[in-house]
Amino acid sequence: MSEVVLPDLFWLEPQREQLRQAHAQQRLPHALLIHDIPGGGGQHLALYAARLALCSVRSQAPCGNCRECALLSSALPGIPDSIQHPDLYWVSPLTDGEKASQQISISQIRELREDLSHTSHGSSGASVAIISPAETLTVPAANALLKTLEEPRTGALIVLLTAAPGKLLATLRSRCLRMQLRLPPRAQIIDWLNQARGAADWAAVLDVMGDAPLLALDADARHLAQVMRDTQHGLDRVLTGEPEAISTLAAQWSKAEQLPVRLACIESWIGVRVGATPPSGLQKSSRAASKQEAPAGNLAALVRAHDAVCELARQITTPINKTLALELILLQVSRSRGS
Repeated sequence: MSEVVLPDLFWLEPQREQLRQAHAQQRLPHALLIHDIPGGGGQHLALYAARLALCSVRSQAPCGNCRECALLSSALPGIPDSIQHPDLYWVSPLTDGEKASQQISISQIRELREDLSHTSHGSSGASVAIISPAETLTVPAANALLKTLEEPRTGALIVLLTAAPGKLLATLRSRCLRMQLRLPPRAQIIDWLNQARGAADWAAVLDVMGDAPLLALDADARHLAQVMRDTQHGLDRVLTGEPEAISTLAAQWSKAEQLPVRLACIESWIGVRVGATPPSGLQKSSRAASKQEAPAGNLAALVRAHDAVCELARQITTPINKTLALELILLQVSRSRGS
């Protein structure tokens, strides 16, 4: 996350108010499911719920002045090492050392259950665990967590944060109060980005990153525009059947640190090509985008290309052969030009 001081994430206010009301009426649930949107601020909302529960001044929670709030002041979304409060636990897949994993293990949940069974350190009597992303729970870990939700300790709050709630056990979902994030209109996102980062072509950034404020926040607008133009030029070469374009581009793009942005550009280009999204100013400069949308008979190839882009983005941190994956994506793009 950027080190700039963020203006208020105003689109979270309905959920924050709902939590404040529940807390004031002593109806804060023991389990909360936040249906996040990538770049939407779900981690910020989860931390807000923790500050609300742990604050020792119930009538003003989160007051920002008590000992509990002071201990929470250094906590950053998604960074467990930034947490100093002894009653706040952040559980995510392990990323360091020999135990690095893509999933949350049963041993992590067992350790969490042990921690939550102890009396809290703070005067509020609360303990909070944030599990993110919750869809990475293994089946044994999910079942172990279910036992905790079935027999919650008084004062304990478990927050499940996920962008894919359908991947959670139905029994887990049924025991949680569910909150779904809603993003504001694009014009409001652009105003927010102008306030946070200053004037830039944020509309072009959002065309690539999606209408996700916190993803766009860290983007270099000029660099992203250049990547978009370069990606469009490459896809134009593929569509015109240029010899060696597929293998050359796949080799170049797979080695770049900007591969996630490159994939977002390809996904955005496909969206315009199939008519799902209108072309931006940058995209209108592309030869492919300036033509008519792909004929209906060729949409299947673009749909397959889109699915392959999403799958590569999901596995981007794994040892998958990225060059081969990109070749398959570009092959489907080439097939969409038809006869």
